[in-house]
Amino acid sequence: MKHFMLSIIIAAILTSCSPGKDLEGSPVGLVNLEGYSQIKNKDEQFHVITSDKELRALFMDDSNDRKKPDFEGQLAIAISVEHQSFHFTKATIAGRDMNVYYEVGYGSPVNVATVPKNQSIRRVNFYQDNYLVRTIDVDTR
Repeated sequence: MKHFMLSIIIAAILTSCSPGKDLEGSPVGLVNLEGYSQIKNKDEQFHVITSDKELRALFMDDSNDRKKPDFEGQLAIAISVEHQSFHFTKATIAGRDMNVYYEVGYGSPVNVATVPKNQSIRRVNFYQDNYLVRTIDVDTR
């Protein structure tokens, strides 16, 4: 009986001390960029952009004075939805996934933001109010 109780106590201590799996992930710097508009009405609403050429093919910068993504160390993420305004709220990394969160209700129908480039990222997940809306496979190598 003593061994049984000792086993239960040790198991309880180990369980409480072991790190749990972080489902949301570690926060990363997300910077919203203002002043972009969509060049053409594309069918695809969610974008992970890895080059300046790709960004210029999808979106127009309404001002030359705005900060632009540095694609050496950053990815651009974007959402464009007609007749709906929203904004990005945060980004996290969990394993090989980058999770990007946005809220609907205020902001702009076209949103572009930068996040740090991470060589281990293989997917970008877009969440609206903590519900997964879209996943895009990426190669950041």
